Amino acid sequence: MFQRLAAQIIAGDVTPIIPEMARVVVRLAHCGVFQVGGVLVGTIAYQILGPHLGVVWEDSSLITQDVDLAGNATRVAVAVPNLTADVPAAFDSLQRGIFPVPNLSHKEPSTSYGVRSKALRIDLLTPARRDAAAPFLIHRLNAAAKQLNYLDYQIESPINAVMLAGTPCLVKVPQPARYALHKMVISQARDATFAAKARKDLFQAKNMIMQLKEDRPGDLELAKVALAERGTSWLEKVERACRQGGIEL
Repeated sequence: MFQRLAAQIIAGDVTPIIPEMARVVVRLAHCGVFQVGGVLVGTIAYQILGPHLGVVWEDSSLITQDVDLAGNATRVAVAVPNLTADVPAAFDSLQRGIFPVPNLSHKEPSTSYGVRSKALRIDLLTPARRDAAAPFLIHRLNAAAKQLNYLDYQIESPINAVMLAGTPCLVKVPQPARYALHKMVISQARDATFAAKARKDLFQAKNMIMQLKEDRPGDLELAKVALAERGTSWLEKVERACRQGGIEL
């Protein structure tokens, strides 16, 4: 029944997650990643959030072959104190030629995985800690993750959503409003070498904010309040992003 419903939605011109990416996400779901705090972020989350909001995004905003999985090493639901999920073992079980991509420093564990003969890349991410910049081991996932600034705001209090694909599954993604505001913040934090990514950040943020203002303005207001609590530098980045991207909050 679940698969039939997903197929009907996809038949209505919703772009599904490409099969190679979907297989990875389904396996992560089956091994319990989303039960122990894992959250899909990046463009794959944006694509999943479209149907969740009842909208079909433009295809140009969905071009990606990356699976970005975020986890917080310090915040886990009290209801799942003893659960773990072995991410490397999940990849091995797929038997798709997934391998860890070495870091520049061989002393540091890998935080990214590639797939032989494929462009697909899987990145593990975690909120930056004040006391470290190196990859951080998330014990519940048995994997190291790259530390990123601003990520904690996006993955705080994630929601359940359905990944639409040939084999659909339930995943965790950021709240749509937090996803949009986070994209605005990081668009201003990127340096000039990532100008294309910054434009994509603003494109996605604008699309999502337009939808939220129409259908769920309260969600946007709550996300704005939470962002303001992070400090004036966050608000300044959002204001610059509004001017640069022609976004009205």
